[in-house]
Amino acid sequence: MNTSKYLALLFLCPNFLKARANCKPGYVVTTAGDTLQDYINYCEWVLSPTSFSFKQFVTDPAVAEFDSNNTAYFEVNGMEAYQWYKGPNITIPIDLRHPTYNTSLDVTSATIFLKVLERGENVKLLSYNDMLKTRHFIQEQQQPLLQEL
Repeated sequence: MNTSKYLALLFLCPNFLKARANCKPGYVVTTAGDTLQDYINYCEWVLSPTSFSFKQFVTDPAVAEFDSNNTAYFEVNGMEAYQWYKGPNITIPIDLRHPTYNTSLDVTSATIFLKVLERGENVKLLSYNDMLKTRHFIQEQQQPLLQEL
C-alpha cells in the first residue's frame, strides 16, 4: 500500500466509528402512554438531547427516531433518564466574566427533555443543559408541576 492509501484509511476510520451506534438496553414511554423496551442509541449527551434513536435489536438496521413531541420519558438502563417538559424557558445567557444586572427576562415556551439527576423520597432534581447555560428544576413527588431553581 502506498502512502496515499494509508492516509485515506486513516481519515475514513473515524467516520466508520462515528456511524456505529452505541446501543444500550433501555425503554421509552411515549406521550400516548405506551412503554417500549429495547435499545437506545446512547450518545453520552453533554447537552440535553433533542432526539434519540431506538431499535428493537442491536443489529437491526431499522431505527425509530423519538423526540420531545412523542416521548414522555426515556431511560438508558443504569445510566441516564430523561423526562419530557413543556413550559417557560428563560433564554438569557450567563457570563460570569462580565456580570450585569438585567431586569428584562427573555422567556420562551419550550418542549424539551430534562435529565433526572436525583430521585428523593419527596422531590426529584432535574437539569437542562444547552449552549447558553445549565438550568436546574425541582419536582415534588406526585406533582406534575416543575419549578426552575
